Amino acid sequence: MNDSDSMKSMIRFALSLLVAIVTAAAGASLLWPKFMKTPMPPALSNLHDFVIQTPVGGELASVLGVPSDSITALDMKDVAASAASSIVAGVEQKTTEIFIGQLLLQLNRQIEKLPSGEQDNIRALMCKPSAP
Repeated sequence: MNDSDSMKSMIRFALSLLVAIVTAAAGASLLWPKFMKTPMPPALSNLHDFVIQTPVGGELASVLGVPSDSITALDMKDVAASAASSIVAGVEQKTTEIFIGQLLLQLNRQIEKLPSGEQDNIRALMCKPSAP
């Protein structure tokens, strides 16, 4: 690889990095009002105003659901609390299922250790239809 090739590679890398940074900043300026309750920093606000005025930026804002200033921001604390409560509920349900499964397994093992006459009595009691 000669110096000319390495220089071209460095220029390509620098341009790619610049495009990535500009794209990320433009995306952040469009998504900020949707996810943050805090005011947009001035530099990001200026970028947002510029991006929203371009045809591509306006279209992208519409696709992302942030076309106007009348946006209801998400409260990340509420989102986190909701996610945590869902996780806790799921864990509680799964724990209950596991506990009941183990309880029934142990009960079945204890019944199997009994003499067959007593097993039949217990099965008859367990399978007896309930009174209406």
